[in-house]
Amino acid sequence: MPAVATLEERTACPLCGSHSDVVFQSDGYPIRDCDVCRHRFAGFHPNEDHLAAVYGDDYFFAGGAGYPNYLKNEQLLLSHGRRLARKIAHSIQPGSMLDVGCAAGFILKGFQSAGWTGQGIEPNRRMAEFAAEYCHTRIHVGSLDDDDSEEQFDLVTLIQLIAHFDDPKQEIAAALSRVKPGGCCLVETWNVESWSARLLGAAWHEYSPPSVLHWFSFDRLVSLFEELGCQQLGGGRLVKWITGHHGKSLVESKLPVIPGGKLAAPFLRLIPDNLSCPYLSDDLVWLLFRKQS
Repeated sequence: MPAVATLEERTACPLCGSHSDVVFQSDGYPIRDCDVCRHRFAGFHPNEDHLAAVYGDDYFFAGGAGYPNYLKNEQLLLSHGRRLARKIAHSIQPGSMLDVGCAAGFILKGFQSAGWTGQGIEPNRRMAEFAAEYCHTRIHVGSLDDDDSEEQFDLVTLIQLIAHFDDPKQEIAAALSRVKPGGCCLVETWNVESWSARLLGAAWHEYSPPSVLHWFSFDRLVSLFEELGCQQLGGGRLVKWITGHHGKSLVESKLPVIPGGKLAAPFLRLIPDNLSCPYLSDDLVWLLFRKQS
């Protein structure tokens, strides 16, 4: 029985409300394209316990589409946070920030080392408690929806997050409500129109529902933020570093749908777990938006 049998079907595009069609299935979940705006999304509504079920400890420690051990990515993610801070330095000076979906706080700590003062939001309690101690700051355990604070920040970061939103338009608007007028929102996500995503098709590593629910194009993201009252300040392809352990985990989770993929398994085992290597594909992007006054 398909994995989505007990989930409510989603057929209308979550961005524009138009009709959509199923283009393929991933692990039993329908992947749909909007007939009008061409947004690609998972054709189901998550259950009420979605955050707890998908982003429990297994997501950070059991491998597959998640992480084999998230905490071992500390140094790479610290450096990545500093790298992102440098990318936006020409557009906004260090001030206050909110990292939504901050996990263990490594990227937030990288921003702190670049002069930012920050807080975070994270649904996984184990990660949130680690981040609070690691960054010496307030980390709300939960989501934007259940955070009672109305504090606004100079910068809100959505790093590897918007693809996981149930209702991205509503939840991005909620994130923007935490940005001061004239402040910025930084997004890091995957580009569904990249050459690697097109080449790999259904075998692309980002087709991993029920964790990933949306697949954005660069242009569709820009138009969505403009609809919500923002101006794009920068953006483009992004290079980051990953561990051999994490890279192997991602590839191994897709071997069953890659033609001849099982033949590659013995070679993957030769890659050292502790090897740090650049992720050089063209599918990872960053965008910076300014909230209009």
